[in-house]
Amino acid sequence: KEVCDMTPQVYKKYVWSTFEKARTGIRRHKKMSEACRTFLLTNLEMEAFLALANYEVVLAQGTHSPSEKPAGKHYFDEIMQLDFIHSPYAPYGHYYPLYLEAVEKWFTDQISLPAIRQDLKLASPICEKLLSMKPLTAADFRLLDGLKEPLLRRHIAIVNRSVEAEAERLRAKSGAVIRNLDAAVPAEKLMPALTDAYRGSVVLVDFWATWCGPCRRSFKALHPLKKQLEGKEVVFLYLTGPDSPEGAWKAAIKEMNGVHCRLAEQQWKALCAQFHITGIPGYLVIGRNGKVLHHHIGFPGVALLRSELLGALDD
Repeated sequence: KEVCDMTPQVYKKYVWSTFEKARTGIRRHKKMSEACRTFLLTNLEMEAFLALANYEVVLAQGTHSPSEKPAGKHYFDEIMQLDFIHSPYAPYGHYYPLYLEAVEKWFTDQISLPAIRQDLKLASPICEKLLSMKPLTAADFRLLDGLKEPLLRRHIAIVNRSVEAEAERLRAKSGAVIRNLDAAVPAEKLMPALTDAYRGSVVLVDFWATWCGPCRRSFKALHPLKKQLEGKEVVFLYLTGPDSPEGAWKAAIKEMNGVHCRLAEQQWKALCAQFHITGIPGYLVIGRNGKVLHHHIGFPGVALLRSELLGALDD
């Protein structure tokens, strides 16, 4: 509304005055850490750059050709002097890929494109897919093999795992989801391998077996609690060992909404030893940060588990 009828020069003055006011506020903020100040200024300068560099996208209504820079060759002089352009922190800008796109379109004679530009172009449609909470496919991962920057590949893989975990968590609300754990995972990394994907949620880990009567009775007792916690960030993770026959295990979990994992013998023994699971059923309540908050051998009762889970959600 404010800018749609502005001429290029009036628009530039409007953008620049808004930017300078915000920049002054950040610079004068006495309680702000230098890291925070640098981060905010980097993002602010990048937004000012894009607001002017992409003028024809914002305002042009047939006045300017898409291949021409608006209002003369000096129109962009001010933004060419912005500090972030030559800062090592530029990649921390929220709109860094859009900034590189604008540079590639308009300013390659003044600003050198970094090598990561091609990686970001390749990764962009994949990242959009993740932003839509859609897990990546095998074809997507083959495409990612073309990335030269290993940290970018690793980051995308981590984000994809969190997207898969969220999809898994939602499916587990209404059914049984089976997780397969790599047999090569070392003992000390078993629990992180099982639960790190659910960071930000509270996890109730239930150690059980198909032949365990008290385990089966606890499932029925917890059913109303699961109903009460629907919509909350709680994951029910059920672990069993090789003495639960696979056929009996798969049949049993059909009626148990949650995430299920049948461990190899060494994995089961290692986890039980690490978390002092000396009998089943055994329970761990894991907080949003991945730390074990509560430990029980034997069913502690619905009321106590409800209190512990809700308390962990509030932390």
